[in-house]
Amino acid sequence: MMDWDDLKYFLAVARTGSLSAAARDLATHQPTVGRRLHALEARLGARLFHRQARGYAISDTGRSILAAAGSMETAATLIERLVTGEEARASGTVRISVTDEIGVLWLTPTLAGLAVDYPGIDVAIDVTPQTTDLTRFEADLAIRLFRTKEPELITQRVTRLAFGLFGAPAYLARKGTPQTLADLRQHTFVDFDEGLRHLPECRWLDEITGRQTIAFRSDNTHARSAATATGLGLAILPIFAAANQPGLVRVLPKAPIPKRDVWLVTHPDLRNVARVRATLDFLAAAFRRDRAVFDPES
Repeated sequence: MMDWDDLKYFLAVARTGSLSAAARDLATHQPTVGRRLHALEARLGARLFHRQARGYAISDTGRSILAAAGSMETAATLIERLVTGEEARASGTVRISVTDEIGVLWLTPTLAGLAVDYPGIDVAIDVTPQTTDLTRFEADLAIRLFRTKEPELITQRVTRLAFGLFGAPAYLARKGTPQTLADLRQHTFVDFDEGLRHLPECRWLDEITGRQTIAFRSDNTHARSAATATGLGLAILPIFAAANQPGLVRVLPKAPIPKRDVWLVTHPDLRNVARVRATLDFLAAAFRRDRAVFDPES
């Protein structure tokens, strides 16, 4: 592979006709220019200049690659300007990976404030229960309900998410309202699918009920909320998400359901990119402001 740094020295000598003048243009020393030029000729196996008393005259081989080298210089300069400008300005796309309940019910309306503060930033949201690989830059940042295990990622705990037990009036009229945790063994539930039953709130319910009767499963919070509202059973839901679903009644409000920490996560290479930094700071402040939304009993 040809080293672009060596080609910079070739172009400088071709334009100035001497090592000393090229060194001045490149803000370096004459021996450095000579050494890099010699290295390039050795790598190509061709003489690019004829050494003359008055300086360096480009050879036929050198002339044959001059236009291509100039094009590389133009492209490299453009890339540098694009990258420098993109990192220095809070503008461009920021892709956020987020769970459905936070992404739809909180993040989407909250981003209106980001648009006011940073009109040059546009946000793309990946709403998914799966863990996006930030080490492979599948997203610029993530909002997660667990602390990442990848040691290279940058994490910031921003709030806690509280859960409650909910049911529809029709279901409670039919099956009765539980008065104790032991009563839950007599009830039917709307639950996560099997792939997410390792979550703390699911494990807690299994311990209380001994693997409860399931009427409906989904990894989507909105689907579980809607199913619960139709009277299919009781469900553990984020308290703030249940508040957005009409027709849900909270039962056993003192039940010690585990809370989940909410984390902002990004890759260290992106932490100081202006658009990502601005978005991280905005979201961290918004989570702190809305702490009572996520954990009303905090």
